[in-house]
Amino acid sequence: METVNEVKLTKFEMIVRETCKWLYPYESHFVELPFYLPVLDSSKIKKYLENAYIKKIYTICFNKRNSELGPEVQYLRSKIEEIKKVQTLCRVSGYYSGEYTIPCYKIRGGLIFWALVLVAIDEEFYKNEVNMIADLAYMLDFNEDMMADWIQAVKYLLDGNMFNENMNIDFKTAEAKLFFKHERKSFF
Repeated sequence: METVNEVKLTKFEMIVRETCKWLYPYESHFVELPFYLPVLDSSKIKKYLENAYIKKIYTICFNKRNSELGPEVQYLRSKIEEIKKVQTLCRVSGYYSGEYTIPCYKIRGGLIFWALVLVAIDEEFYKNEVNMIADLAYMLDFNEDMMADWIQAVKYLLDGNMFNENMNIDFKTAEAKLFFKHERKSFF
């Protein structure tokens, strides 16, 4: 594993935090995604977390009270059914403390977004987990155009840009416009 430049890692941490605040804000902070990605091999997850950038995403974005291996199958099934509902509110934890409810589409979009970021920044993660991510996207009713929009957003972020309502991306889907640009009129 290559040596990590502390300045770059700190910049990356700031970008991840600001992105979370934009994608799923709650008051002056943001909420955590309710579970880690379902990586079922504990030796793989330990290896992935040796990558300082993956560790930052896991530490900042996901609920730390759950297993790093992701949810058990029964819990995953019920959680996916819950977050698939477009206009439903989901109960999540805040980054600092407390329980909150936010629209489920934010959880759905966040899980796929951060999964794609992980795939983009780590070749091992890509080789081992891209099929799991494709399955998760399918279970969350992502279609080809939505995946293209989410990939475009990942590229935008990793090129050093920050999300805002005026970002220069022409998304195809109403779901992406809602999730990334907060354009409610395009979806409801």
